[in-house]
Amino acid sequence: MRASLSSADTAGFELFRQGQEILSRCLPTALGHVLFRKPYLQLQVQGDRADLYRCAGEARELLGHLDRHTPGKTLAAILAEVGGKEARHLRIEIPEDYLLLRRAVFPAQVRKNLLQVITYEIDRLTPFQADQVYFDFRLLGTPNPGGKIQVEIALCRRDLIRHWVEQLQQAGALVEAIRWSGAWPGANLLPSGERPKRKIRIFTLNRFLGLLLVLLGSAVLISPLWQREQILQQLDRQIKKLRVQAEEVHQVQAAIERARQGSLVVLQQKAEHPRMIDLLRELTDRLPDDTWIQNLEYRNGEVQLRGESAQAAALIGLLEQAPGVENVTFRSPVVRLANKDRERFYLVFQYRRKAEKP
Repeated sequence: MRASLSSADTAGFELFRQGQEILSRCLPTALGHVLFRKPYLQLQVQGDRADLYRCAGEARELLGHLDRHTPGKTLAAILAEVGGKEARHLRIEIPEDYLLLRRAVFPAQVRKNLLQVITYEIDRLTPFQADQVYFDFRLLGTPNPGGKIQVEIALCRRDLIRHWVEQLQQAGALVEAIRWSGAWPGANLLPSGERPKRKIRIFTLNRFLGLLLVLLGSAVLISPLWQREQILQQLDRQIKKLRVQAEEVHQVQAAIERARQGSLVVLQQKAEHPRMIDLLRELTDRLPDDTWIQNLEYRNGEVQLRGESAQAAALIGLLEQAPGVENVTFRSPVVRLANKDRERFYLVFQYRRKAEKP
């Protein structure tokens, strides 16, 4: 008994086929070939010539060479020699220079009707009309609700390979896929309406029991690996969490150290900065009574004094005796005031904090 799949079920069948292929790779080669890896023919097109291979899993056997202009007789002979069901299932592989890749962005709302939308937009996205090309597409990434979806479209001009498709069909082969080297999983440029009806044979009891045994055996083999993967993922999550916590601790430590360094700088500057009260006390004690200070400025350790005195020249000696005072000099010449017994002076000196007694 057979159950036929319509063209609307092509995606589901392709998913079923990929699942079979993955499961077959987990089994021993001979057992995988018996259960899942059905042989098929592959026509590898190279311009006006093509090579025909028999494929089963990863193994390939060259059956012959075909010419674009006279393939019929050679192809019919090869198919007759191969015989069996594999001669009726054929896939075409085109060279990369036949292929054109495009990316497009559509609203997420059209995802369910993406095939129809791309068919209408082919002439806008490419230099061709939809009936001039074979094409397929895939979604890139996961669409966000209400956002955009990005689609990669692969297409090939029909006139480049239509001759090969027609010749194969005339020879009795069922062309089920047109692919290219490096195609994404499940890619097929052949439109679903032109693909042969897919049939899945319902399992017999023996085959069902055999498959059940294989699945149970695979589960026994895969279970330790799955558990190991779960443990590794859990440990990885814990390590990432600890790394985040360690980074937070490091940032807090760095902030504390910066604050401490800033406090030390302030304290050091305060300790090194001379106290103005001490300077004023020294000037008050040492300057004569006939001396008046009109302006006093302190900047970066330098003190500037402007004022009047009866003996301006004697001020240098008096100031140099004060603790912390150095390099006392006149900034400008001393000027005697008219009709007065005083002189106007402008002198500068360096003032440092005097060392404290232990």
